[in-house]
Amino acid sequence: MDDLLSKPQMIVHLEHSIPYTVYDTYWIPCSPRLVSLGCHPNGKGALEVLELRGQKLQSLENLFSSSPLKCGSFKSTSQPDRLLVTGDFSGGVKLWDLEAGTAVWDAKRAHEEIVNAVDGLHSSSRSEIYSGSRDGNVKVWDRRIDPLQGPVVVMEPEDGEARRDCWSVTCGHAFSEEDRCIAAGFDNGDLKLFDLRALSLRWETHLKNGICSLEFDRRTIFMNKLVASTLEGKIHVFDCRTVNPDGSFTSLCQSLPGSSPRATVWLARHSPFDREVLMTSGGSNGSLQLWKYVYPAEGRTRKDESTGKEFGVTGELVLLQKAVVASQPVTGFDWHPDKMGLAVASSLDQALRLILVTKLKSI
Repeated sequence: MDDLLSKPQMIVHLEHSIPYTVYDTYWIPCSPRLVSLGCHPNGKGALEVLELRGQKLQSLENLFSSSPLKCGSFKSTSQPDRLLVTGDFSGGVKLWDLEAGTAVWDAKRAHEEIVNAVDGLHSSSRSEIYSGSRDGNVKVWDRRIDPLQGPVVVMEPEDGEARRDCWSVTCGHAFSEEDRCIAAGFDNGDLKLFDLRALSLRWETHLKNGICSLEFDRRTIFMNKLVASTLEGKIHVFDCRTVNPDGSFTSLCQSLPGSSPRATVWLARHSPFDREVLMTSGGSNGSLQLWKYVYPAEGRTRKDESTGKEFGVTGELVLLQKAVVASQPVTGFDWHPDKMGLAVASSLDQALRLILVTKLKSI
């Protein structure tokens, strides 16, 4: 009993039903408000702004788009601006001013097919949007430039190479004004890391299963860890600080506990308060898993006595808690950036849930 009470607990604080299919949800920076996006029964895109008021979520605004909305991010603008970038089923990428209720930047044909993932990066010298699509392209957009002028960088397959469906895109390694990398995951398990400063492919590997989600543990530091969640119930953690003699990164592969071997790990999200703590959503029954990455006691590198070269040593991914919070898969999850332990989750049962995670300070 004492061991049970000492562990973090995941509590569903409230549940809010919605009349459309929701694909993702995000907290609006510096506020008790959040957005959910998805698809109405009539095929129109849904973008709803809600606010936490006491023990319930209150709908404040409903915006519509001509095409269903698949993904979004607040990362491409400053926190005071709070502009939301979205990707839709028609290949469009938009930047929304939620206060005005309009799109202030609109690349209607950013891609030839559905935009599966978007991310962004804002600093004093740049404001960029990153998008990945079923057309196999990963594109970089400067939101200060008219979208009719096109993207500033396009990463696409070479002539004759098969175009794979890009499922996930994330930005990291942005420790200076010039440096940043984009990681992209594809439906066949390919994982590619692009260096935007050098405009080159920095590293690539293959994970056997489609990559549903990618995230660096922190975006604005020299890249430390990259987490990939995939089909077939797998979570991969790459230690990006040490480059092995063959140019690879040391990694571990963790299977989802207590699930079918064919379960999907839909996402992985690091806590904004502790980069070693992350939440995953896996399986078909709306379950969440809370993990902590523990570094190896002997250090992150080891020297090969025969060659004198150093190679990386993996740590361990420890399961802290798991809980079923919905009747259908949880496809969206976002930690509140200011309130430790508060999160919002969206699932395919057409509901939003506020989750409270306890004891995060003591783990």
